[in-house]
Amino acid sequence: MSQPTWMGVYGALLLARHVRLISRNLTTNEAINYAKYDYLKKPGSQRFHNPFNRGALRNWTRFCG
Repeated sequence: MSQPTWMGVYGALLLARHVRLISRNLTTNEAINYAKYDYLKKPGSQRFHNPFNRGALRNWTRFCG
């Protein structure tokens, strides 16, 4: 594959990752290090829970302003 093709693949993967983060209302740092943040865990357990997630549509509406 040529360099522009690899760059396109990388760009598509990066776009997909950020679409998922916006849909879940997370920053890249929170997604990678969620275990370090107590507010991203369900009370009384170690399971992931994002209290700021309002659903994909509302998250996108707020992101787009």
